[in-house]
Amino acid sequence: MDQAKKKKEEEKKAAKEKQKLEKTAEKQEAALRRKLKGTNIEATLGGCLSLIRLDRLRDRGASEMIK
Repeated sequence: MDQAKKKKEEEKKAAKEKQKLEKTAEKQEAALRRKLKGTNIEATLGGCLSLIRLDRLRDRGASEMIK
């Protein structure tokens, strides 16, 4: 029972950390978009950031499955 409680607490902590990281990434992306707005790099950047985000999520999903 104690182990189940501990595991649930760890999962909660991991979810909170994941949410925090995603929020930070979104803020960084928005700042970068504002900085490059109106340049021809913007379109390419949007595609790259989307791929990076998908890659990060895939990596996190894989690491969570390994646990």
